[in-house]
Amino acid sequence: MASEKELLKQKLIEFQQTIAELRLTLAQKEEFFYKKEKDSFLNLLDIVDAFEIIEKNLGFKKDKLDKTAKMLGKNIFISINRMAPC
Repeated sequence: MASEKELLKQKLIEFQQTIAELRLTLAQKEEFFYKKEKDSFLNLLDIVDAFEIIEKNLGFKKDKLDKTAKMLGKNIFISINRMAPC
């Protein structure tokens, strides 16, 4: 009977160790996910900023642009407003 108790005690310890390992792994994966998500949002904001700079530069040169460049500027303006509504 004592050996059965020891066996159950050992299995319980192994089970608790497995739970602790899984919790640690989950916490590490969550941290990695949030870091990756934050990096993605920051990259997206960089892209939006770049488009805004292009739009601003096109606005300054609006009178000198040909029809294709004006259409490009208009499309950029529309894209920016879709991505980052204020």
